[in-house]
Amino acid sequence: MDWMSTAQDFVDNPWAQWAVEALVRAIAGRVRRGRSAAGAHSVGAGPIMAPFPEGTEKPVSVNSGATGVELAAAMLQGVGNEQMRAATRLLGSHRDGFWLRRFSEDQELVDAAGSPLIDGASGIDWDALARLMRTPGWSRRASGSEVTVLEFAVSLAGDCAVNLRQVVHAVDDSEFKLLQRALQEAAYGDAS
Repeated sequence: MDWMSTAQDFVDNPWAQWAVEALVRAIAGRVRRGRSAAGAHSVGAGPIMAPFPEGTEKPVSVNSGATGVELAAAMLQGVGNEQMRAATRLLGSHRDGFWLRRFSEDQELVDAAGSPLIDGASGIDWDALARLMRTPGWSRRASGSEVTVLEFAVSLAGDCAVNLRQVVHAVDDSEFKLLQRALQEAAYGDAS
């Protein structure tokens, strides 16, 4: 009978209730992410599409005047991996999609990676980006902070090691907040 009173005391304790709620939320988040992240690579559901208010979808081009956030959202169709989703959103938010546009327009980057970096059928090719980053001279037309943000994104979704001390020194306050948000989204899912 002593164990029953101990269990009742535990259930009545607000700290214990909070801990159990936090544990259940964490497990639910992992289950939700795990269910949709079975593959190691992002796979899109077709051509890059952007949702429109009336519920229809229309292909989005990097030259269509879409914002970086809109381009990233279009590339997330069918992507369930939270790390890849967070990394894609980061690239869309940073400098109005600077890298997303370069991946589609810069043939020199595509040649250095050995395959297209972005594709209407499958979104961002994180393996190709990791190969690109191991190619000497790939970043000569980008600023230090632009390269740092890309490396951070690829470290979330692909195979790229980053030195956090260098990250902290290379980015400004707004970029740091973008990185922070992406890291949180990669760990816990999209907060929006």
